[in-house]
Amino acid sequence: MTPLSWTPSQSAAISQVLAWRDSPSAPRFLSLSGPAGSGKTTVLRAVREALDAWLKAKESSGQDVA
Repeated sequence: MTPLSWTPSQSAAISQVLAWRDSPSAPRFLSLSGPAGSGKTTVLRAVREALDAWLKAKESSGQDVA
């Protein structure tokens, strides 16, 4: 999925989720909500791809992913 297919709101949501992942003080739960057709699934697909790449990079460098 390319950034060109994201709306400004989706791009902001993706950035917020990835910032949440990197915050050691963030709660363990994050909720993504919005009306039907607002792009929640698209956002989660992009987040999943980013998290997969992040995990693979950590695993290949021998870092703990827990």
